Amino acid sequence: MNVSKCFKPKYLQLSVFLVALLFSQILSATRMGSPFYPHLTAGTRVIISLEPSLPRRGESFIIDVSGIWRNPCIAGSEDLTFSRLRQLDRPELQIIRVHTNFPSVCGDKYEPTPFTRSVVIPGSAWESIDEKIPLLVNLGIGDFAAPHDWYRKFDLSWGLHEIPPQIGQGHWISDERPFQGLNIEQQGDTVLVYELGYHGDDGEPLWLMGNARFHGNVTHGVRYYVRWLNPTDEWDFETRDYVQPKADEMSFTESSFNIEAVGVNQLILTGLHGEPTNKWESPTYKRYVFGLADNQLPVVVPNMAGQWNLYAFDNQDLEASFLIEFRAATKSDRGLRWYRFNSIDDQWVLECWANMDGVGTCILTNDDLGITMSYDLVDFNGNYAKAPVLTSNPEEISRTGILLRAGFHLPVLDFQ
Repeated sequence: MNVSKCFKPKYLQLSVFLVALLFSQILSATRMGSPFYPHLTAGTRVIISLEPSLPRRGESFIIDVSGIWRNPCIAGSEDLTFSRLRQLDRPELQIIRVHTNFPSVCGDKYEPTPFTRSVVIPGSAWESIDEKIPLLVNLGIGDFAAPHDWYRKFDLSWGLHEIPPQIGQGHWISDERPFQGLNIEQQGDTVLVYELGYHGDDGEPLWLMGNARFHGNVTHGVRYYVRWLNPTDEWDFETRDYVQPKADEMSFTESSFNIEAVGVNQLILTGLHGEPTNKWESPTYKRYVFGLADNQLPVVVPNMAGQWNLYAFDNQDLEASFLIEFRAATKSDRGLRWYRFNSIDDQWVLECWANMDGVGTCILTNDDLGITMSYDLVDFNGNYAKAPVLTSNPEEISRTGILLRAGFHLPVLDFQ
């Protein structure tokens, strides 16, 4: 047998990634000294929000910033300042930058300190704002020891930025970064991310740990580069293992850390310092599919079982709404990799398809009402999808449909 022909490249990438993942677990066990777990006890949490959550054109609004800073230095920071609003070279995005600075002399003792800051954006700013284009708010906090930047994207039409994604857990990879990846665990609104990469100077494996919480469509937290300051190869005969580091032998280098879900099967990492440019985003990561079973959904097919609300809007005026509850998935007769979710009253059918890269589509139909809504998985974050709602009457214009998981609130409904 010719082994080189049987061992195809995709299996090589799988093997190397799993080896890298195993190495990361060994590395984490080696460099993380028990019982000190910084992802449970340390770090900065920053939340960027708008007040109101869906501003109206021509009216002033407030950008609020709140959270927990790692030390009391935040108390001496300057008031939040609105510096400018500008369009990026990317026509689908516009940006507002707000910032504050720390006093020039301040210690770095770890003492978690709550803080709040806000700035009023005047109504005149709407002369440069297009509510049909997402608004990117860039928060800069000038800390001499470790400057931070956070970003959050706001939907000024519907307020969809208030709906958090549901990404669950698993491994993520990027075609642009071969043999690297992410290991993500989401519990409620809290996300823990292990990033597996390589040092640029010596090519050695690099392990980073990010810890943050979802607030609407993004997380805002801290990513740590953890190092054992004085490693040793001394053998411990009592434990039959190498000597492990103690808490005071660890070093933590911080940087800001965000996750933005681009659909249910893609993620983008942000967390750069300095001025954002067209390339402020990381490469896109996708779910890592390495096993399929007949008795469970592939990880790239979202589980739609449960209650949902379907809203149909004419412009931003609500025309109709429906409460739908889907049963568990079954295989669809549409073809390979199609899955079907029937409503408990058998009036609604949702059929979804996805390839192994997570690219796919879902089609929602109600034959009795003559309603159809189709959306790509890149437009579905696990808790909502927005797409045209079509009827069987060719003379009727399409409506904007938003399919929203029950339990979440859509800000535009406050104006109905």
